[in-house]
Amino acid sequence: MNANNEALRSRKLLKQNMFSSTIDQAKGLAILLVILGHINSPVGSFIYSFHIPLFFFLAGIYIKTGYSSLKFLQKGLNRLIVPFLIFGALGILVTLMKNLFLGRSIQSWGDTLTGWLFWADSTHMQHYGFVLWFLPALFWGRSFVFVAVKHLKFHSVLLLVVSVVVGWLASQYVTLPFGLDKALVALPWIAVGYVFFQYHERLLSFTWLSIVVLGLVVALLVYLGGIQRLDLATKNIGNFLLSIPYTLAVILLIFGLLYRGFGNFSSSVSDGLRLFGNNTMLVLVFHVYTNNAVDLLVNKVLGPGYWLFTFLISVFIVLLAIKAKQRYASSFLFKYL
Repeated sequence: MNANNEALRSRKLLKQNMFSSTIDQAKGLAILLVILGHINSPVGSFIYSFHIPLFFFLAGIYIKTGYSSLKFLQKGLNRLIVPFLIFGALGILVTLMKNLFLGRSIQSWGDTLTGWLFWADSTHMQHYGFVLWFLPALFWGRSFVFVAVKHLKFHSVLLLVVSVVVGWLASQYVTLPFGLDKALVALPWIAVGYVFFQYHERLLSFTWLSIVVLGLVVALLVYLGGIQRLDLATKNIGNFLLSIPYTLAVILLIFGLLYRGFGNFSSSVSDGLRLFGNNTMLVLVFHVYTNNAVDLLVNKVLGPGYWLFTFLISVFIVLLAIKAKQRYASSFLFKYL
């Protein structure tokens, strides 16, 4: 009996480790796609059809309703809002210096601060901090799901239905400050991530047959409606009836492939994905600068069209920053990265 219990515990621990590793790899893949998505490449339309929903889905997995409301709020502020403020200010400063150096027009301080602190979205943030719109949207979206589950006692089915309805309405009719409207649009994917985690032990029985079926579902949805360009930053969500099942199928397909060991066919690939997955904030903040600088360099030396070189060099520079963070982890410079 003890031997059987020990075997069961070992299998459960193995599954938990596999699940944790899969999440890290999925985060790493997602942030690499963010880098590539901000480069003018022929695969941009496909990347924009699922990469940000994938991030919101993964963020939903980490919602812990066992926390007190105060602890949840504190963690959200420290991990999302404080970096948004710090690196938003950095983006404004770097953009100002660049425009002064190049003799370009400078946005008024009123418009700059309003776009950053009031609207908090990529449309109004005309500086290098535009990529940070994701952080307040994620803060509010996670908070909405937390309140709905912990305090309003939403059942999983009700949570999903309400999230889809609210997301669709927000994408069509709602404009709110502080990134609130983007949070509402992102709710379906955050809610799905939360619900997925609640049942993940049952759902993590990915077989190659189920993965093939998911691939066929994706192909069918593309056939019916084409690739759904999902730019949540501008609330461009395509056909909502197709975009949600399409992104969900793509996300589950990616998750299934990684869980079944697709990311482990090479230890260096697996380790690399986890490395980037564990440093998503640093990559999010830093890649916009490396992308821009490398793109200018590649265009000047090789000419336009060499997007793969831009991507690889930018990833390499970001990797150096990650290595610096690992070496100087206790430095204040990396406290919020």
